Amino acid sequence: MDEFLRVILAFPTVIFTVLLGVSAVYWSTVFLGLLDVDLIDLGELDVFDGAVDGAIDGAIDGAIEGAVDGALEGATEGGAEGAAEAVEGSHAGGLTRFLFHALGVQQVPLTFSVSMLSLWSWLVSALASQYLAPLVGRWLNDVVFGLLVFVAALFVGLLVTGQLVKPFAKVFETEEAVSKVALVGKLCTVSTNSVDERYGQAECSDGGAGLILQVRYSGDTPPGKGQRAVLVDYDHQNDVYLIEPVDLDDGLGSPSSAPPLPRIPTT
Repeated sequence: MDEFLRVILAFPTVIFTVLLGVSAVYWSTVFLGLLDVDLIDLGELDVFDGAVDGAIDGAIDGAIEGAVDGALEGATEGGAEGAAEAVEGSHAGGLTRFLFHALGVQQVPLTFSVSMLSLWSWLVSALASQYLAPLVGRWLNDVVFGLLVFVAALFVGLLVTGQLVKPFAKVFETEEAVSKVALVGKLCTVSTNSVDERYGQAECSDGGAGLILQVRYSGDTPPGKGQRAVLVDYDHQNDVYLIEPVDLDDGLGSPSSAPPLPRIPTT
């Protein structure tokens, strides 16, 4: 147990240990319903990118400064200070954003990608620190070895994460509902016996099961059941559509002539 704690709390594994701990707390709150899975959007990757860059720089400086007093204390303090400074002055773009897009990690919520990245980078870093350190320790000092392990673990973690998150892309895929105003101009089919200024329904295709819309018509010849019509306007106050019958066999299928539509009376 002591050996395990020594490995996960030593540089560079301690950086991934902290990220993994934060991810564990985050997902616990998600399962409890306190936070949203998509809490961090990819558009906010600038802050994350700067935080990672700052954490790396801070960890490197901290590790070097702490080489005398202890790599653990220096790496932890340096990484925390670097991350805090990076969040305050994060810049657009950066290596992290490029890698996330190149590997397709942006197809799922950033919180999910970061959690997967933390897990696999932590595992690679811990194994490398445990089994490779005794083999290369005679040629490399602890700081240089830690930096190499950190870069390798981050790179391998990104590659593995990029492959593992692809099957989850459809799980997190969301589609925006079609707005009511966006339906104006579409064709519909009258589903009631007739349509007047007070009552009427029509079916409109949306590429799925179809929509049942409340429609109104104020012309002299109300369209009957099964007749095609076009949605010409949407009344926000009454939540209904104004329609005009169309004759699809008449040239371009333009709306049939009818007097101007008066304002729908409020019931």
